[in-house]
Formats: sequence, structure tokens, C-alpha cells
Amino acid sequence: MESEDGSTERDDARAQLDLITEDRQALAQRVAQHPWWHTLASAAITAVIVAAPLSGSMWIVTLISVLLISASAALDKECDKRMGVSIMKPVGRRSLAIVITLVTVEVALFAASVGIMFAELSGSIAVNSALAAVLMIVGLRMLSHTMAQEIRHGR
Repeated sequence: MESEDGSTERDDARAQLDLITEDRQALAQRVAQHPWWHTLASAAITAVIVAAPLSGSMWIVTLISVLLISASAALDKECDKRMGVSIMKPVGRRSLAIVITLVTVEVALFAASVGIMFAELSGSIAVNSALAAVLMIVGLRMLSHTMAQEIRHGR
């Protein structure tokens, strides 16, 4: 009887170990399938926003950057729904730090480009610099709130 209990416990332990191994393999596979297009879209958004001050028409550049951000967010949401992989659900501390840095830079550059666009319209750089700063602070606050929720829920 005791030997049967011992073998049953060993079988249970093996089954649990197999489940843990399968979970880790599934996670590694999802990470390996991370959408390359999302990284490309983020790079394109950043490039457009950085190039915005060099362009003659801030309206067009800002519109394009807003469309790119919207498309990137929609693609990320679709990828999260289908594969369970999202740029907003990084795996590990290093990838979390990279995501926070990239998104912070994007928010800051976008706010700066909006400020420059309004400065062209009104001629008051001080007012529009303040507007850009407010946009950046609001964007970063929203970002930190979202990231905190993701971390709290263990995603």
C-alpha cells in the first residue's frame, strides 16, 4: 500500500512538472512570435515625429503620426487577442524597461510636435511650449497608469 502511495505521489509530481514545462514552452513560443510589425510601426512613428520639425507642413505630419499610432494600437490589440502577445504585456524586467523607454520617447516627441504645430499657428511659442508640456505629462501619466495596471494584474 505504501509503495502505491509513493508511486502515486511521484506520478503527481511528474505531472505537475510536465505542466510547468508546457507552460514555460508555451510562453517562450508566444514571446518568439512577438509581432515584428509592431516594432516596425513604433520605429516608423518615432521617425515621423522626429522628422516633423524638418517638414514644411506640421498638420500633415501630425495627422500621419496619429494614424500610425492608431494603426499600431489596433494591430497590437488584434495580436493580443489572437496570440496573447502584446507590446504592453512585456515578459521580464528588461523588456518592460525597453517598452517604457520607447513609449516615453514617443509620447514626448509627439507632444513636442503638437506644440510646434500650434506655435506655427499662433506665433506664441511660450503658450504652445506649455501646451506641449501638458500633453506630455498627461500622456506619461496615462502610460504609467496603464503599466501599473498591467503589472498589478500580473500580465
